[in-house]
Parts: sequence; structure tokens; C-alpha cells
Amino acid sequence: GGSSGSVGSNGSGGDGKSGRGAGRGVAVSSHKKRVGFLFDSTLAAFMMMGNLAEGLKAFAVTMFEVGKIAEEQMDAFIEELDKVDVSAIHSEGEAATFFLHAVTLRNMLKFLRHNPALKIPGSDGGVELLRTERLNSVAPDAQLRVLNRSYALLVSMAPIQASSSITCAYPLHFGPVIPEVNSAWFQLFTYHLADAGPASVLYPKGSTVTQIGKHFQVKILNFAILFVLFPSLSSTPPSPVLSCKKEISHSLLLIFLV
Repeated sequence: GGSSGSVGSNGSGGDGKSGRGAGRGVAVSSHKKRVGFLFDSTLAAFMMMGNLAEGLKAFAVTMFEVGKIAEEQMDAFIEELDKVDVSAIHSEGEAATFFLHAVTLRNMLKFLRHNPALKIPGSDGGVELLRTERLNSVAPDAQLRVLNRSYALLVSMAPIQASSSITCAYPLHFGPVIPEVNSAWFQLFTYHLADAGPASVLYPKGSTVTQIGKHFQVKILNFAILFVLFPSLSSTPPSPVLSCKKEISHSLLLIFLV
């Protein structure tokens, strides 16, 4: 496939129609986006290590080195996946894991590709495999431009390594949530929207706390949990409220009852 050489490929179908002029010299683009399936190096290793099918290792090398299997290569790739012995997933040992991943990948690709039951706006029905480590080697702004330009939908393999996962709001992504969802900030946001949740108080950095609210005055050492928040929106593991005085000199503090 002509687009297999770069993660930054525009994903066009290679039919020569994209950008063709239409009447009075006005350019009309017929470019259609595709579905991007995000995988990490673990899947490439499984395809390479297992004695799955004779021609599959060549694709595994492409998955690892190029970081992409383009739609133009997908028929040949699925043909090799079809040669994998399905019964081998019931065997014992590590080999069963290799076969299971190959069979699951094949089934996923057959479901996602050119499926009329899947109505994905702007998509031509094609699917491309993208290695997350390769995508993350690109600057964040450039990565978002590539994904938005070429893909109408992203689907991440599961499980996927947290260190290499892609988190974005656009294009639509079925995969890991953005990191802020796991922060104490998002907890406060959820409490606010739901108008419910444990009693909470947020102290800005450098605050002098002389008295804690009435909700925290009963059995505070047994029920209060402290989060130390930094500008990165991350939080430390919960710790007893006793450390509150020490931490508030250099960090934001969130205290809530459980």
C-alpha cells in the first residue's frame, strides 16, 4: 500500500480522486476518513513471536517498524490472520495467548471494515492499524492534526499500556479516558454536576487554616482523606489529614469525607 510508509499518511483510498477539480476550476475533495485501530508494541510482539501463520511475521515487522498497517494492505493481512488455527486458543501455556490475540484481532477487523451496520459519518469504511508508541513520537499538536485529518473514529486495543495510550476527545475515541478523569479535580466536577457527593473543601496553596468546617469536626482522623494537588492536576495517594499543615505550604489541598 502506498500509504504504509508513514503514520502521517492522509489515509486516502489511493483512487486518485481526492482533490480532483469539478467545474469552473473549483477543487472538490472526495477524501474520506477511516477507522484507526490503536495498538501497542505488545500486540506486534505477539504477532512476531507466535508460530501463527507463515506470512504473518512480515506484517508484524511492519507493525513494529513502520507503526502502521494501511487499509490498502488489510485484505492481505486478514488473509494471513485467517490461516491462524482457531483451536489453538484452547492450548496450554503462553502460546495460547498469541493465538487468542491473533483471532481476536482478525474478528475485530472483519467487524469494523466496510460494515454497513456501522454508520460512521465521514468514513469510507476502511480500517488502519496504528502503533501508539509511533504516534507518541510525534509532537502532540501534529499528532492531533494527523488523527483528525485521517480518522473518523479511533478504537484502542484492551488492555493497552498506560504509558503509550492515546487520549483525545477528537476524533471520537473508544479507549482510555483522558488523564484528568482520574484526578481529584474531576471528582469535584462530578460532585458539582450531580449536586451530591462527600463533604469536600479545597484549600489554595499558602492558605492559613485556623478552623475546619463543621462537616469535618466529628471523628476527623477516622473519616477524612487528604489529596495533595499539584499544577499538573495529579494527586498523591490519599493520606491522613494530620499532614495537612505540612503540605499546604507548597500545594493545593483537597479534603473530603468518606
